[in-house]
Amino acid sequence: MNDALTSNAKVIWLTLALVLAASASDAANQLDAKDASAAARNATRSSIPETAAGRYLAARNARTVGDTIAAADFFGQALDIDPGNQTIIREAFAVLVAGGRIVEALKLTDTVIKAEPRSPLAHLVLGIAHLKNGDYEKARVEIAKTGRQRLNQLSTPLLVAWCYLGQKQVDSALKELGTLGRNKAFAGFLSFHKALISDLAGRTADAEAAYKEPVGDDAEGGARMSEAFGNFLERQGKRDQASDLYKEGIAKDPGSALYELLLSELSSGRTKTPVVADPRQGAAEALFGVGSALVQEGSLDTAAIYLRLALYLRPDHALAQTVIGNIIEAGQRYEAAIAEYKRVAPKSPYAWNARLRMATSLQNLEKYDEAAVLLQELIRERSERIDAAVTLGDLYRGRERWDDAIVEYDRAVARLKTVKETDWAIFYARGIALERSKRWDLAEADFLKALELQPNHPMVLNYLGYSWVEQGLKLDQARTMIERAVNLRPRDGYIVDSLGWVLYRFGDYRGAVKQLERAIELRPEDPVINDHLGDAYFLVGRENEARFQWRRALSFKPEKDLIPAIEKKLIDGLPAAKPLKSGG
Repeated sequence: MNDALTSNAKVIWLTLALVLAASASDAANQLDAKDASAAARNATRSSIPETAAGRYLAARNARTVGDTIAAADFFGQALDIDPGNQTIIREAFAVLVAGGRIVEALKLTDTVIKAEPRSPLAHLVLGIAHLKNGDYEKARVEIAKTGRQRLNQLSTPLLVAWCYLGQKQVDSALKELGTLGRNKAFAGFLSFHKALISDLAGRTADAEAAYKEPVGDDAEGGARMSEAFGNFLERQGKRDQASDLYKEGIAKDPGSALYELLLSELSSGRTKTPVVADPRQGAAEALFGVGSALVQEGSLDTAAIYLRLALYLRPDHALAQTVIGNIIEAGQRYEAAIAEYKRVAPKSPYAWNARLRMATSLQNLEKYDEAAVLLQELIRERSERIDAAVTLGDLYRGRERWDDAIVEYDRAVARLKTVKETDWAIFYARGIALERSKRWDLAEADFLKALELQPNHPMVLNYLGYSWVEQGLKLDQARTMIERAVNLRPRDGYIVDSLGWVLYRFGDYRGAVKQLERAIELRPEDPVINDHLGDAYFLVGRENEARFQWRRALSFKPEKDLIPAIEKKLIDGLPAAKPLKSGG
């Protein structure tokens, strides 16, 4: 039983399975996770029959909505009940791998291969198992059976090369890697793994040359290559060069916790072990690289398979743990994501980002106090960094704790050594908190600073322009800014609402209706937009429609200070408006 899957989640999926088994209607088949959640809210475990069919249906529907962990759990239960069921075996195999249940999946490989002799995944899983056991010859034979089509034209040469190295056939390994040179898209993978294999084989000159090759934009490039190269330089006694490499990384990516930590460790004089210390770890690095490339392409289900196999070979691969956590988090399975982030070793260079993501998942679970405690720990640990303070400020801002948010944003700004274009978001967020706490002069200064850093950012243009209109200030400039924001982001309902409200304030009620109807189409359940459209309808004589919109606004739970005004309009309507004059 997977600990990351809560008993509540199991009840949800099992209840959904019962619904599907009891009814063949389209409505039942189209239930999503939220529907299942509502149906199962009062269900109990004892009400679920222990049947393979129930768990199989639960697994299929968990898989449909992307909950691979739940699907793997239920497929595993179904196989426990009916281990010889060929239908369950075929569907369960890939899901078990993607869910990290490799040992269970291995038990099915013979059956899968018998039914589908050329199954690339079955041969890959079997090959990785041989590789883990140190039987590199058997591993190479099985992996070669995956073929070299599509994705396997990258993964097969990488893994075969590491199998050759395991057999101490260095030249064969490098020759196998050379086949990647036929595809320019694989240049980064070729350079990286050539460097790793040469390094491990003691060919230091070849390794250094390969580390220095340009890596392009593929998944193996950038930070991971720099980390491995810096590690190599440190082990070769070239500490100054490693320091320059890390400083260059910080210059390119000022927010990177990785380079800062690597630089700090370099200063401590701690002896480094290689990033890849044996062929198993090298193969894990290859699997991770393929998986992370698939994440960038949006192929999350397939990516999870490669990442889980990487972790099967190397359970402490912090980057693979983090990316798996990201995938799970993207599927809104926050408890399971937290479980993955917790597996990242505290001393790993990637632990910082994992803990930040953990705080975000805690917020999504509405465990705000736990998230705040974690972020406060991070703030204390790294006094030079701003990201934890900004995240905590965002948490407080989302909870409408404006003063607390301002304190954290002030802390972040105070830690800025130099203000860069990318820092616009801090000033923008603090500006919102200041505006909501009625400190307009300070808020305006922050919005103007954000606009100075990002002159064409639609969110800043919109918020500052809207605020000016609400206060009757700089009206012509405000209208121009909001129109520019709409042109930059025409599908943003909030920004379109701002344009409609500006037109309303200028007395162009028909123009306002046109824009506000567009905004409602984009954000139908926003109470403020519904309220604005009601006002515009009323002043063009569409009073029944106005009251309908005001009632809708109330149904969407507006902020408390808006409720009395909306209720009054429902009774008394609106008085004649006094349009703002241009140039105000």
